Amino acid sequence: MAFDCFKKDYVKPTEQPPLEGDDSSTARKTGLLIGHSAKDKGASNSEWYVKAVKYDPTYDEYVKQYDIDGDRILEEYELNLRAAKISKLTYATRDEGRGRRGACEELAEADCTEVISMHCNSYNSKARGFEVWYLDGVIESKRFAQKFYDAFMEKFPETIGRGLKKGHKRSRAYGVLDAGRDYGIRKTILAEYYFLDVREDFISPEEIGAFLRKFGER
Repeated sequence: MAFDCFKKDYVKPTEQPPLEGDDSSTARKTGLLIGHSAKDKGASNSEWYVKAVKYDPTYDEYVKQYDIDGDRILEEYELNLRAAKISKLTYATRDEGRGRRGACEELAEADCTEVISMHCNSYNSKARGFEVWYLDGVIESKRFAQKFYDAFMEKFPETIGRGLKKGHKRSRAYGVLDAGRDYGIRKTILAEYYFLDVREDFISPEEIGAFLRKFGER
């Protein structure tokens, strides 16, 4: 996945809200931003696919459920869109020229108070695990990232935890995190659920969607 760069403005740290009860006085609404788009679907399982067609009889079921474009390759955009629909939460895509900023604006207009940008990693068919990015200097983003990370690891304890990642101006996650902040959603994070090029790391959209639905109700 790739992100455009980058504002030169310094991100001023915010005052730290109370550790306890910081969400109790304000109604929260979780929004989802689908990473990538129908034209740029992001990470894929191309390496996994080559092996799966030879020995994995369930692969056809995955294709039947998740493959939108008919190429028999499972792709980041397709899987996260499916999970978002299952979650029943408000979501926005970057399609039709909206881009990440247009999607963040749409979620802000829908009164979302927190946004999760949904992604999957891919690298060398060996790296694995779950990680969450937060916006450097924005304490609300960092605390929301920790809350989401802890909840995900509790739900999926066998997942390899890669921890929290700081989204500074030169990081690949900065664009969407900064866009959320600019539209007043300071609790904006980017979640990389797993490495799609590793079969053993895969978590189905049904499982992620159910988790997100429950998380949004907390």
